[in-house]
Amino acid sequence: MVGSAPAGRTLVIMRFTSKLALASLTSLLFVLGGTSAAYGHASLTSSNPEDGSQLSAPPTFVELTFNEELLPDTVEIAVTTEAAGLIAGTEFATVGPTVQVTWPQNLPDDTYKVAYRVVSNDGHPITGAITFSYTGSGAPATVESEIVESETVVTETSETQESESTGIAPIWLIIGGLVIGTAIGYFMWRRASKRASG
Repeated sequence: MVGSAPAGRTLVIMRFTSKLALASLTSLLFVLGGTSAAYGHASLTSSNPEDGSQLSAPPTFVELTFNEELLPDTVEIAVTTEAAGLIAGTEFATVGPTVQVTWPQNLPDDTYKVAYRVVSNDGHPITGAITFSYTGSGAPATVESEIVESETVVTETSETQESESTGIAPIWLIIGGLVIGTAIGYFMWRRASKRASG
């Protein structure tokens, strides 16, 4: 009985050591997982102008700032508006975690959407967009050209409908003639059959 006491204490110590090691490993994985979730991917922290802003004049630059440095060669920026669609020739520069978009001063008053696709050092792409509007640009609006385009579409549509309607009538006449001819032929065949059987 005396010799079994050290063996029992050794077993208790080994179990305690195993539980302690498991708890330490679990805590380490939790800390590492939280760290990677918090710092693993880039995210937009601020923008100038702010998202949803209404300005009294067009901005000189649009700045997008992220929480991590970006890979400059992977940054993509697209400026769109409901009136004009995609704005071509957008120029921007990437310095560290900030993307600076040079705003064209000839764009008219409107609501604009600046969409971005960036990649941080971890290689994970992030997409998003901000919107803002302004007045007082002095640039001509594009409403008049849109009206002309819509009128052209309406005219083309009406012409297409007229051509389709004129093409439908001969088809129905042909189908009707075939149905009537088939009915007359069937009637004559039945009549001839009755005479032959009688």
